[in-house]
Amino acid sequence: MVRGFLRVFSAVVMLSLATHAYAAPVVHAIRFTVETGSVFTSTLLNGEPVTQQRSAVGDVYFGFFSVDSEVLQSDGVGKPGQVGFFIIQMQDNIWAYNFPGNNSFEGFRGPIPGDPHCMEWASCLGAPSPGFSVTNGRITGLTGGVFGWSDASFVDFGLPAGGIPDTSFSAITEYGPVYEEGDSWTYLQGQGHLEVFRVEEPDTILLLLAGLCVIAVGCGSRRAQV
Repeated sequence: MVRGFLRVFSAVVMLSLATHAYAAPVVHAIRFTVETGSVFTSTLLNGEPVTQQRSAVGDVYFGFFSVDSEVLQSDGVGKPGQVGFFIIQMQDNIWAYNFPGNNSFEGFRGPIPGDPHCMEWASCLGAPSPGFSVTNGRITGLTGGVFGWSDASFVDFGLPAGGIPDTSFSAITEYGPVYEEGDSWTYLQGQGHLEVFRVEEPDTILLLLAGLCVIAVGCGSRRAQV
């Protein structure tokens, strides 16, 4: 109980520090809606993984991030920004930047300073942030993405320079550890569209932080089994 409380408390402290590290951080939510793809659940039965598949069409997933308000000062596509935290969960996979605990995050795919042609292709690994599309002071789309170890699990956002809208996404999440009889892991392979919403109300931000803490505890307990 004490360990769980300390983990939650440290998550709140670290995220609070992250979101106040810059002059004016702005919190946003991302809603991902799947239009094509499947969800797979692999369960260890009689010593062998058994996989079930279902349609993921219509499934909705969420992400949250904090970015310095400076990125909102001018319109543009694929703009870099100073990110306080960034987290996405799809099924049993979590990608979380600047967040305590183990998860699938290894880095951002996005604009790299000094490489103006980077976002024309789906490379750009190790960028300081994803790309933000801004219109009239609002983030309207994302480019780049997040990736895991060896780029085995990822969520790619649109690449407008390559003809892919910045309101689209493609996700391939990884098959996780199932070591004990009856263990299961659920993962996604799908594509669809994304929407970005600014989170204005302080109460909503507090609820968001509480939710992220719950994710941190769950993520830590799952990874502890690896």
